[in-house]
Amino acid sequence: MRTELAGKRTSKAGVPTEFSVQFKSGAFLAVLAWWIAESASLLPAQVDDLFQQMAAIGIGSV
Repeated sequence: MRTELAGKRTSKAGVPTEFSVQFKSGAFLAVLAWWIAESASLLPAQVDDLFQQMAAIGIGSV
């Protein structure tokens, strides 16, 4: 994840890369826990796509 986030606009916005790593990792774990606990009817690819969309918004990559 550090490699993925390195060089993104977050550094230009004054957000340390490690902060973005923790933000995205925490969000991923929360979504994963929800998906498992709720037996959500989403396919893994759907969960990944939704997560990537939301994470991009959250870290300002879009």
